[in-house]
Amino acid sequence: MTPLLECQTLSKVFPVRGGLLQARRGVVSALTDVSFDLPVGGALGVVGESGSGKSTLARILARFLAPTGGRVLWEGSPAEGFSRREWAGRVQMVFQDPAASLNPRLTVGTQLAEALAVSGGGRTVAEALAEVGLPADARVHYPHAFSGGQKQRIAIARALAPRPRLLVADEPVSALDLSVQAQILNLLADLRDKHKLALILISHDWTVVRHMTDRVLVLERGRAVESGTTEEVLARPQSETTRALLAGVPEALR
Repeated sequence: MTPLLECQTLSKVFPVRGGLLQARRGVVSALTDVSFDLPVGGALGVVGESGSGKSTLARILARFLAPTGGRVLWEGSPAEGFSRREWAGRVQMVFQDPAASLNPRLTVGTQLAEALAVSGGGRTVAEALAEVGLPADARVHYPHAFSGGQKQRIAIARALAPRPRLLVADEPVSALDLSVQAQILNLLADLRDKHKLALILISHDWTVVRHMTDRVLVLERGRAVESGTTEEVLARPQSETTRALLAGVPEALR
């Protein structure tokens, strides 16, 4: 069966500039030959230390960045063959910091209405808010009026508005208070089941990865060093990098 998403030897380099004229001094490699695939409805956890390339990968998948090498396929077709609007109707992203991902100058209702227009499905802003547990009158307020957890619910509502088939979540709860992290994770799990969503979860928290995913990809300095089912990787890590990342995780949580 053709995967929903397939990444073939993805690479990304960024130029390093310096001096008064900001001349190019070299390059930094953020990703090198990263390959994986994701089935329809699958859930992949991407794990690694800071600087391992996790967020770069997420932004390539959302088409905020173009890869330097390799390619992304959607059901066998190259990603570049889809318009931005078409891709937004297939892949959406939830960011680490909900405050930074929402426009402070627009009401919640305006932002959701813009996202709903992509799907053309006729759903209302009130319905989108209700789906994430927020009242209809939230639409008249600006983002600053809400708590961190509420802002992330709004961000999730906006991401789901175009009815995507894949959600890329980049550390979606790490900026939130511990008291609301579980609520947001449970909301994401419920919405995944409801809409049969595939998920790529970027996280450094193995407890979250264990709870939310069925497969894991481990990155180190932009390279994939291990992949497998979540259960296998947690129980029998094969790479030194994975073992180091798991060193502080109690056996009972694996």
